[in-house]
Amino acid sequence: MIHPINATVERAQRALPPGLHEVPVGMHRRLAHVQPGLTPLAVRAQHLSLVSTALTQAGVEHFVVPGTEDTSSAIGVRDEQRGRVAQALRSLFSRSPGYIQRKVPVLRTGEPLQLGSREASWQGLETVDVLRAVWFQADPSGHLVYGTEYGCDIEFWREEDGRLLPPRTNRGASYLPVHGEMTLVSPHRFSRLAPPQTDAPQNQRRWGRKPQRSGLPTRQEFVCTGADEITFPIDVVYTWVDSDDPAWQRRRAEASGDVFHEESASAGRYINRDELLYSMRSLHMYAPWVRHIFLVTDDQVPHWLNSEGEGITVVSHREIFRETSRLPVFNSHAISAQLHRVPGLSEHFIHFNDDVFVGRPITPHEFFLPNGASKHYPDTVRIPMGPILPEDLPHEVARKNVRALLEGRFGRTIIDAMKHTPVPLRRSVLEEMEREFAEVFRATAAARFRSRTDIDVGTCMYPYYAYFTGRGVPDTIPYAYLHLSMVQLSKKLDRLLKRRDAAVFCVNDSFTTEDDVADQEALIHPFFEAYFPLPSPYETSAATR
Repeated sequence: MIHPINATVERAQRALPPGLHEVPVGMHRRLAHVQPGLTPLAVRAQHLSLVSTALTQAGVEHFVVPGTEDTSSAIGVRDEQRGRVAQALRSLFSRSPGYIQRKVPVLRTGEPLQLGSREASWQGLETVDVLRAVWFQADPSGHLVYGTEYGCDIEFWREEDGRLLPPRTNRGASYLPVHGEMTLVSPHRFSRLAPPQTDAPQNQRRWGRKPQRSGLPTRQEFVCTGADEITFPIDVVYTWVDSDDPAWQRRRAEASGDVFHEESASAGRYINRDELLYSMRSLHMYAPWVRHIFLVTDDQVPHWLNSEGEGITVVSHREIFRETSRLPVFNSHAISAQLHRVPGLSEHFIHFNDDVFVGRPITPHEFFLPNGASKHYPDTVRIPMGPILPEDLPHEVARKNVRALLEGRFGRTIIDAMKHTPVPLRRSVLEEMEREFAEVFRATAAARFRSRTDIDVGTCMYPYYAYFTGRGVPDTIPYAYLHLSMVQLSKKLDRLLKRRDAAVFCVNDSFTTEDDVADQEALIHPFFEAYFPLPSPYETSAATR
């Protein structure tokens, strides 16, 4: 877990070297190295490289192992090398203070950490099958400490009947030949948090890459593309509006005569608290495998956005709507029904609203299967049964319209709504849906505000259509939903910040009025800054207020 810490902790009580702080972690205080800008993937790679370099310098043969965890790493050494490993690591810890944790082979609850520089910490090593090297890393903001889950494990492999046997399960092999070819790989190679790797021989041929000339040693048997790996690119598409823009406000006022329900034009639907900035930070921190970000707007650009930066493209509504005569459009149903038209978009992509965030390190497997199928996340909230009623909210109307269409097409009735999560989508499936339901797609695109002819394409129609046609599957995801008008919001935000256990979360503000904004801003902006303190490459140096 990533733990919040007190930013005022100083190096007082003890004479610590520069760059080291003593910070509270759970019930203990730990030595932590203070470094700016460290993401989870970078911390993992740093610790893996530290251990590999120390073993190389000590002449200990070793190989990186494809472990079963994505934030920690693993290195295999022969069982008879225990003494030399201990000596090399103890020397490393004397230069770079950290801890060891014994895993025998499964971590016991409450397994203590011991300072790696102490001789006593290495006693009884002959009974340990797996040893974890841990360095705590703290961000200078005082809001993040990367802890034991980012450690590097040293596995002691034993020789038996001409084979090397691992002390525990890994993602690569149940055993290895005693002698085998070695190769070099990136420190990110065996983490699914990283972008798709290209150092497997077949991928080198496919992309014309030269073999890896530097990196960390591993066994050649591990360098392959497994059936459980996601190798296709995944983009993210954001939809965003700047409600503070006077030109946008004029356009909205001129078009507001089309509103059929007050919620359709609610100010809360458009209030800008710079959520997008923090949502993009969450991607940078916790989903570095995203290939490209597309920001779909009504010819608007956030004041903080580095629009010339690598990895992001701003897309105007004029580029994705076929019939531009109805623009401007203020209907999220209309906009989401056009996202598959984004130029340069990959087949697999994820739609993010700007009020949705990634809450912890997350892999693409949370959104897609390795065979390309997309996932969706049914809620316990039901779509109201029966015909459309005058009192139905616009999103209920759009879902009822979808239900009628799918009943006619598949003879099956949809019941569950979807959670307010990022929405995994496939461009080809959306194109197929538009061809099959051309008239309703056209009517939705033509509705400037939410209307009674709308369909909810992304969060209702697509999940079920993909499921009924064998290209989507239901799943669950660790998730939190916070509404800015909920009771004890401050306590719920504090709890989410402390635990950081939600893979994704939504901070929603529908029905917020202009009178609520100041109080909510005083609460939510410090939360965002504490949760996502690391600037992303998508923002300028003067991004935050």
